[in-house]
Amino acid sequence: MAIIIIRTLVVYFALVVSMRFMGKRQLSELELPELAIAVLIADLAAHPLQDIGIPLMNGLLPIVVLTCCELIISGAALRHAGLRTLLFGRPCFLIRRGKIDQKEMKRCRLNLEELYEELRAQSITDISQVEYAVLETDGTMSVILFPEFRPATARDLGLKPRDTGYPVIIINDGKLMRDNLRIAGRDEVWLRQELKRRGASGRRISADARRRGRCLLCAEGGGLMKREIAAGLVLLLLAIGSWFNLNYLREFTGVLEQQQALSRAYCNAGRFDLAEEVLSEAADEWLGADGYTHIFIRHSEIDSTTDAFFELMSDVRSGDAESAAGSYEKLLAHLSSLYTMERVTLGSIF
Repeated sequence: MAIIIIRTLVVYFALVVSMRFMGKRQLSELELPELAIAVLIADLAAHPLQDIGIPLMNGLLPIVVLTCCELIISGAALRHAGLRTLLFGRPCFLIRRGKIDQKEMKRCRLNLEELYEELRAQSITDISQVEYAVLETDGTMSVILFPEFRPATARDLGLKPRDTGYPVIIINDGKLMRDNLRIAGRDEVWLRQELKRRGASGRRISADARRRGRCLLCAEGGGLMKREIAAGLVLLLLAIGSWFNLNYLREFTGVLEQQQALSRAYCNAGRFDLAEEVLSEAADEWLGADGYTHIFIRHSEIDSTTDAFFELMSDVRSGDAESAAGSYEKLLAHLSSLYTMERVTLGSIF
């Protein structure tokens, strides 16, 4: 019971730290890659808690790797529009200037009933009041009403407000979005004049514009964020650590296999006392490494290998060479599998 409690606390704090590093996003605002990572992390965290035979490291390491990957990918998507579109997609205009786009509806696999349901959820019962309805990349729907139906009761005041259009981003992190500039009804000459007027031509900026109305600018910092660099370094350290662990495991099992072979040679020669002595040394070395093995090797494999050691020692003590021959093969198979399961191959991956 104490082990389960301690494991639960460790996994809980690991999840809190992981979510803290990935940023403050509401569950309903998660993009598809973020949602996939959240589901994977939740599943990975549950396995070491359900089965104490699974090393806790088998649950913590994937969580660290997924967190680092999320930080790097989200940072790269923040700076590269093409990658962001590939991973998260584009907003879909289901209603554009008051007209339903049936092609976009079909592409998004939505029908009219679902569209009306989303509008009713935003207290809109008359679709003729909607100028734009946009299905965002996180699955939420943004609705912009015609000017006369928007809050602030312009229609009630007898005013006829100017249509400001739909805002589009024309500069994203210093990169010009030419398609959006054309949608906004602007050209590069206007943009250069606007940037020059605001003294922002030499800075790393973002800007949005409307077909009618003002242009909004905001300065942004350049370069990789500290979290992305830290995530990359963590992944590099994990890769180096995995390489060292694999080499150590190969040397460790190699020594045990050599002792097994020497003990078998003594057994075949009828020197059961020497065979037992060498085998006892190998068993002591195996049991003495439990601090390492219980962290990185599945506990079921540890138990099977330990049982194979004691079964072989029993056969050697009894002087039964025929039974010992099968036990030697069994022990060798378990020792070999410890390394082959950790070695990176197509078979071990898939």
